[in-house]
Amino acid sequence: MITTLSAGLPTDRAQNSAYRPTSAEKLQTQISGKFMNKKNSKNIPSTGKAVPAETLSKQNANTSSNANAFLVLVAGLILGSIVGFVATNQINEANSPNSAKSGGKAGPVKGDEQLPSGHPDISKEDIEKNVQAALAFGQENQDYDSQMKVGMYLYLEAQRLDQAKAFLVKAQELKPDEYEPIVQLGNLAFDTAQEKNKPELMVEAASWYEKALKVKPEDINVRTDYGITFMLRQPPQYDKALEQYDAVLEKEPKHAPTLFNKARALMGKKDFTAAEEIYAKLKEVSPQPELVTALRTELDKAQGKESSVDGGQQKIPTH
Repeated sequence: MITTLSAGLPTDRAQNSAYRPTSAEKLQTQISGKFMNKKNSKNIPSTGKAVPAETLSKQNANTSSNANAFLVLVAGLILGSIVGFVATNQINEANSPNSAKSGGKAGPVKGDEQLPSGHPDISKEDIEKNVQAALAFGQENQDYDSQMKVGMYLYLEAQRLDQAKAFLVKAQELKPDEYEPIVQLGNLAFDTAQEKNKPELMVEAASWYEKALKVKPEDINVRTDYGITFMLRQPPQYDKALEQYDAVLEKEPKHAPTLFNKARALMGKKDFTAAEEIYAKLKEVSPQPELVTALRTELDKAQGKESSVDGGQQKIPTH
């Protein structure tokens, strides 16, 4: 269950670049077996800057040979799974009553075909193999790069949030002043709070974001996420959230994620007049029409009005 505000709409981090994936989308991402993927770059849309500045692509360029060895291992696991899958698929087709070889008439794929009874779930098997390989690699290689790579793989690819934390903490201990692990530990606590519906973990997320902002106070995405942690506590602390949003908007008045969340904070305070003013500004500057639509829907619902837009409840990319 994901923590929500009044309208029942989940809140995402300002650093995220897309909607939260569905379970099927997560599984497809995981089966790819890539150690790092495009989800790792926390970009805001259009005019935003990628954050943290020490991007994971830079990490990849500096990765040790040990990390490369892990990639080779994961690639081998994937290749073996693919070969096995293709072979199994060919056998199934050959023995199918609808196959050309068996005299049946081949028809179009309808999308609801089932695997034979007892067929193993290849996707889940691959995920578990990759996770075990990552855990073993992380235990054997205690350097910063390896700990970060394993931690981020478990966090973003395998969605093993609890297991990822130990590796990210180790990386942060190895390089206490490095920005990347500090921010990612904040993100991990934020996401864990939502995934497990534990708003008390927003306090932990905030503590990591505070440390990150001491290193890079100009990071408006992290500062916005810091503000969100106050809104998602129980009880919410809307005034503290607004302090952070106003600090961001003073530097970047058109920052869409911050405008969006400021409107939500004002709604929490029942200041609908001010929230409507922020909505009007967001509508003017946001490159994301779905973001504007989502806020309009939430504003209407909070005020007991019939929604003036289509779309109903939807997940919100707050950036």
